[in-house]
Amino acid sequence: SLYAEDNISSTLLERDLKVQLGVRLDMIQPGRKDGRNAVSPRLNASYDIIPEHLKIRGGWGITAKAPPLVYLYPDRAYFDYVNYSNIGQAGVAADQTLCMITTKVYDTSEPALKIARNMKSEVGIDLALAGMRFSVTGFREKLTDGYSFGLDRSSFHIFELKKYEGVRREGSYPLLKYSGSSNVVLSYMKPLNNKVNETRGVEFDLDFGQIRPIHTSFVLNGAYMRTDMYSTSESYFQKSPDAGGVYKDIGIYAPGDGSRYSRFSTNLRVIHNIPKIGFVISMSVQTIWRDTQENLGTDNIRPVAYLRAANLK
Repeated sequence: SLYAEDNISSTLLERDLKVQLGVRLDMIQPGRKDGRNAVSPRLNASYDIIPEHLKIRGGWGITAKAPPLVYLYPDRAYFDYVNYSNIGQAGVAADQTLCMITTKVYDTSEPALKIARNMKSEVGIDLALAGMRFSVTGFREKLTDGYSFGLDRSSFHIFELKKYEGVRREGSYPLLKYSGSSNVVLSYMKPLNNKVNETRGVEFDLDFGQIRPIHTSFVLNGAYMRTDMYSTSESYFQKSPDAGGVYKDIGIYAPGDGSRYSRFSTNLRVIHNIPKIGFVISMSVQTIWRDTQENLGTDNIRPVAYLRAANLK
């Protein structure tokens, strides 16, 4: 990783202006053909509208999140299907047991896997007046191309499974005879960039200062946040084959399944001073006014397309 930063202090309309500029370069697996690079800029600024009393500030930046190695180099998907087995059958000696297996192996890697990026922006205002200090900040944070293991249309395959029956022979393995075949549809999980986490909210910190006659200070802070967590990938529904072994088409549903969380909480601190004996008493009261969870994508009840089982490879 490489990082460069510059801090600028200047005046604009006889008011102080401070700007911080930065950029970060991350090189993941450098020197390899599957290596990836990410550039992450960032900006912070503040401006005094009324010196020592009123200030506005803001910031914006992107942070890259490197994929764990399990997403860069996932294990292959293995499937074992039985063509024939006489294990556990009555009257079969231990030296006459036979099992024939078909093993299917699929590469689950995703060469086009992107680097997840988290973008955050905020704007705030600070006010100082008559010994009181108030601060309010609004923010938005969004993670895109988040990592997970899931299904896409290339995850489904079909192959012909041949079945055999055995003709028992005394003192030897059974003689196998082809008895028919059936199609098998399988699927496996692979690395995807399909997760989005988006949080919006407001934070506040209100310091009302000390009420001198009673030597008591009141400080109220809190935050309201709403977080949406959802998938940008399609979802699938696959039915079991019918009595004849024929697989139904696979239903494809639109993206957007996820959850929404919202929370509003406050914390009130009361600080009482007794100067004569140098004693301080404090009390804190925290309240959660709202804490909810709801599902997203509940209207996604009908397929938008079908993946035809007979056309799978």
